[in-house]
Amino acid sequence: MNWLLNHLSAHATALQNGDLVRLGVLIAADVLIIFSITSLSIVIERALGLSRARKLEESEYALLRDAWRQNSPLVAQRVGQSEAPSARAVRSGLELMGDLQSPSARAGTSDSTARELAREAVAQGLDVESARLSRNLPILGTVASTAPYIGLFGTVLGILSAFARIAATGQTGASAVAAPIAEALTATGLGLGVAIPAVMAYNLLTGRVSDLMLRVETHALDLSARLIGAQGQAHGNGSGSAPLIPAAAAASVAAPLAAPAAELAQGAEGAASTSGSGGAGHAG
Repeated sequence: MNWLLNHLSAHATALQNGDLVRLGVLIAADVLIIFSITSLSIVIERALGLSRARKLEESEYALLRDAWRQNSPLVAQRVGQSEAPSARAVRSGLELMGDLQSPSARAGTSDSTARELAREAVAQGLDVESARLSRNLPILGTVASTAPYIGLFGTVLGILSAFARIAATGQTGASAVAAPIAEALTATGLGLGVAIPAVMAYNLLTGRVSDLMLRVETHALDLSARLIGAQGQAHGNGSGSAPLIPAAAAASVAAPLAAPAAELAQGAEGAASTSGSGGAGHAG
């Protein structure tokens, strides 16, 4: 607290005396302190966020894979409810396939085209997840790259202050310039002290994001291939079991997909009743 009061007092004194050079040195130090707090906050937030995302990704994918191996009918629904990065990416493809299965859309879209568009939607979902995992890292990179220059700026201003003092007093001894030069070197040291940890943290966190995204992409491609492949096989067999994909997406986005799913269900019931009545009439 005393340091803060002394620092504010130094600001007020420099401003009152019209010493713009010293004021610039103090402002540069203030900016570096803000940069330090910002970078530390980002490092802690991203480290915890990536750790949680990694644990959730591994646990959710293991459950989905085991459920698929057991032929569980709730796999698609669980994908629609999961908050794992790979599941969120796959939901983009599921939602698109659900939209393309509506009666109006299916008239002009083949099954192969729908599956290809769904894969493209999954790829776009992966890009979104990559951006989510990398959020705030550009700020950390900016801090790491600009902090040394701000420290150098403070150093230059401190040296200018030393020369100004020499010009004003005519003294060239160490006692006349020691204080400004020491303050200038403090600014340089502060800039390097902020930049070096920020660079190390940025490289470490970027590597963790790349490693996690490799896992997320692998898991998402596996899940989407299973679900979209099962959908294509169902259409190829003529089973009409189209609600598999809409049911998955409806778990998380019920409003956009509830109507298409209901229309498909009504169409299936109508076809079954028509087929049953026709068969009865033929038998009669």
